[in-house]
Amino acid sequence: MKTKKNIISIFAIAVLAVVLAVSCMACQTLKDGADEIKEKGEELIEKAKETVNTLELTFDNNPHFRKAYNEKFTGHPQYVYGEDGMRYKILGLTSSPITNGVYNVRLKENPEPHNSAPLYVHTTPDKEKKGVFGERLKGWKFSSADKKTVKNIINKSGNKKH
Repeated sequence: MKTKKNIISIFAIAVLAVVLAVSCMACQTLKDGADEIKEKGEELIEKAKETVNTLELTFDNNPHFRKAYNEKFTGHPQYVYGEDGMRYKILGLTSSPITNGVYNVRLKENPEPHNSAPLYVHTTPDKEKKGVFGERLKGWKFSSADKKTVKNIINKSGNKKH
C-alpha cells in the first residue's frame, strides 16, 4: 500500500512539476510577447511624435496666399509664409510701386493665375490676426526668381516683425 501511495505521490509531484514547467514556459512566452508589444508600442509612439513634429513644421513649409480684410489691408492679397500663435507671418502684395512712402519690389511674374498685370511685394514682413483672412487663394504661386526675392526680403528683415 505504501508503494502505491508513494507512486501516486511521485506521480502527483511529477504532474505538478510538468504543470509548473509549462506555466513557467507560458509566463516566459507572455513576458517575451509583452516585451515585443512594448517595443512596438515605443516605436509607434516615436513615429507619432515624428508625425506631430512634421505636422507642426508643415505649415511653415507650405506657404500660400490669402486676402486680408481689415482697414490695414483692404482685401489685398498676402503671402502667408508662417504663423506665430494666432497670427500669420505675411508679406503684403500690391499693384502699387510705393506704399506709405516706401518703395515696393516689383515681381517678375504675377503669382495670380492668368493675370499679367505688374505686382509688387512689400519690403517688410508683417504679422496679422488669422481672423482677418479669407480662404487660401488657389493656383497662386511665385516664379523661381520671385521665390528668391521673397526669401531674401524675409531673411533680411531679421526678427523685427516676423
